[in-house]
Amino acid sequence: MNGLTMPPLRTRSLLLVLLSVGLLYYSSDRLPLSSNFRGLKIAPDSHRHHDDAGSISTAAVARAGEVLLVSAFFPLNESRHSDREYEKFLGTFLGSIQSPIHFFTPPEIAPLVRRKRGSLPITINSSYADPFDVPPVQGLYHYYDKMRRWQNKDRETEGPGLYALRTAKPWFLTEAVKNYERELASGSQSIRYAFWVDVGSFYDGLKVRGWPNVERVESAFREGAETTGRSEGELIFFPMNDVPNPTMQWWKEDMGPLSRNFAQTSFFGGTPNAIEWWKRVYLKYHDYWLFNREAFVGQDETMFNSLSLLFPGRIITVWPRDPHAPAALGDKADPLGVCGNLRWYFRYFFASRTERRRLGAFFKSRVWRMPWQIFSPVEECRLTRVLGMEDVLRRNFGAKWDPPKAELDLNADYRPKPQ
Repeated sequence: MNGLTMPPLRTRSLLLVLLSVGLLYYSSDRLPLSSNFRGLKIAPDSHRHHDDAGSISTAAVARAGEVLLVSAFFPLNESRHSDREYEKFLGTFLGSIQSPIHFFTPPEIAPLVRRKRGSLPITINSSYADPFDVPPVQGLYHYYDKMRRWQNKDRETEGPGLYALRTAKPWFLTEAVKNYERELASGSQSIRYAFWVDVGSFYDGLKVRGWPNVERVESAFREGAETTGRSEGELIFFPMNDVPNPTMQWWKEDMGPLSRNFAQTSFFGGTPNAIEWWKRVYLKYHDYWLFNREAFVGQDETMFNSLSLLFPGRIITVWPRDPHAPAALGDKADPLGVCGNLRWYFRYFFASRTERRRLGAFFKSRVWRMPWQIFSPVEECRLTRVLGMEDVLRRNFGAKWDPPKAELDLNADYRPKPQ
């Protein structure tokens, strides 16, 4: 590898459970199983300040410990990015965020991750040398290799290893919370929320410090509970790119994963109870559709799309292109002002007021305009509202639409029995 100073790999499996712009990966042959948890814990420096981030109080840094971020990085053979790009993405993400991070990566990549993180709080979990060592996808390599042939596009940049990492994301999230809580000393604050983050979400060099801001997370889930009528502890959050096509109102459970540009899976999470439920539902439907319907399950977006229709009452979201949002302008290209790529609007959405001002200036500084536009005002990025997924779908499908019946037995085992 040209840009990364890592020892040679017998196989290349680099995920970025901080998945990224396409999920920053290489793919893989099989590496030996590494079964025991090897956690490398680096303590935070709560008095560290950064001049370019604005003032972050010690109290804010302490509260940041209530939110855990989870990501991963396994080199894979197929990749859309160079080694130097991967190293840059890792440096941007790991080198700035002050919230604790639980990071899954092979043992040989751990020194790179540790170096990029510096003295900021991180647990490096090097228990798994290869994506197919991870429990929910153990033994599925040949199924995924066969499934790859069903894919009409992206075969050159996506393969079984990437499919495995996508499938493992909900499991990584819940496993990180369990490991983190075991590490906490008796009487220490516990994790209130945990979120998965794709590393590629910071592809543009954007740096955030006190992120996600705990007060913003609390506010979003409080608003979501009021909107849905559910308790905050039941709700899963993930952003959305757009609404599904109206014809999707007739989608049913047995039709398999729904392929549309709808759910955004670079960032998702909630309370420990909510993410545990999401993992269980996600993996059960994965098994059912793969083994009983021979459906393609290698795209986590299509899985999220389908589960959004089946369980909309438990999902809250942010839709930056919502034309009816009170904060929206008439500009269809930038309805909330200049916010960068709206796919990653959640970075702004969960930032503190102080940090949002800084991010707004960052986005404005990167606006490219024609010469005759230079004197036209540029609208700064604005905060929008939380939406209940069921409300979004009813607005799109019609007020009389009801979610398709979820009939899958979540206690059943849908995997084939070993021969």
